[in-house]
Amino acid sequence: IWTKAAVTPAGVMIPFVGTYGNHEAGGWGMRRSNVPFYTYYFAQSSSYSSTPVERTQADVMAERETHHHHRVADHTIFFALDSGMLEVPDSGAAYVDRMVTQKFSSVANKMAMYHMPIYSTVWWHVMFPEMRKIWGDVFDKHQITLAAENHVHAFKRTFPIRNQEVLPVGDASGTVYIGDGAFGLKPRTPELLDGDEKYFANVGSYEHVWVVTASPTTVQLSALNETGKEFDSYVIDRTPPEEPARAPPATDNIDEEYVGEDGST
Repeated sequence: IWTKAAVTPAGVMIPFVGTYGNHEAGGWGMRRSNVPFYTYYFAQSSSYSSTPVERTQADVMAERETHHHHRVADHTIFFALDSGMLEVPDSGAAYVDRMVTQKFSSVANKMAMYHMPIYSTVWWHVMFPEMRKIWGDVFDKHQITLAAENHVHAFKRTFPIRNQEVLPVGDASGTVYIGDGAFGLKPRTPELLDGDEKYFANVGSYEHVWVVTASPTTVQLSALNETGKEFDSYVIDRTPPEEPARAPPATDNIDEEYVGEDGST
């Protein structure tokens, strides 16, 4: 289906970037041997510590990182993270911290995708509540633009969030969280954690996909329902504010006498 439907008008197939969820791994905190199919065939990252001719499926499963990143353009980097399926949840935050510090600090748009939500629309369906602090601190440190969350099967878009506080609409210094992975199945009805209502700009029980369009200064978000109709949108704008016009230089308040060509003044 993907090879037929996910093709641009120019005939180029849209890349498929995935990450582990509990269905792929069979649960949380699982062994790599539990997910041979996904690890082997979805080659989102690579490692060549073994001689290529000696590499077996077991080698591949043991060597590939479950966190990976993809440079979409000069202005955008995309992190796909394991949120506790095979690695401990802390490792995803450590990976982002390391990669941004070493390689991507100057990239304008830093985005992350992972399975287990930090700001969930269904409060009882969260396995690792500590991620809100651990991952949130790293997202704040590096000004992660957008976080795409899944698992819960509902719809959400938060306000910009920084230090677990809601920022004004349009403030690009925080992270906007979208999700929660609801397409191709019956979505759940949101049940927000008490006190979390303030974080959400929009929630609902909708099947949807998110279309994200990035440029050097903006990230445009568009939520489409199963018929392709947009029902929610938001723009993250990092355009620097215009500098105020400078006042003309001061001059001495002395009238200069004008002398015409005929000598008149």
